[in-house]
Amino acid sequence: MLNLIEVSRQLIQYILPIEIVLGTIGNFTNIFIFTRKTLRSSDCSLCFLCSSIVSLLLLYPTCIVDLIKNNYSIDIVSTSSNVGLRQLSNLRNARYAV
Repeated sequence: MLNLIEVSRQLIQYILPIEIVLGTIGNFTNIFIFTRKTLRSSDCSLCFLCSSIVSLLLLYPTCIVDLIKNNYSIDIVSTSSNVGLRQLSNLRNARYAV
């Protein structure tokens, strides 16, 4: 019997590629529609166009990171378990932000 972690891994393995394909098709369709001459003058169309572009730009990194983490057990976005390294990283980021 599969435990919950294995079920979630299998769902990610099979659903994420479908999500990437359908998301790409949907966002490109929206971009194609909202760049038509009749819709370019509407402010609402501009908002939908920007939303589709941002959604397309966020689709790939998030899904690819999940696929890499799921298939190869490499967590790209994880932080170090060493407290000293995390504090050093936080200080470095704070210095750049200020």
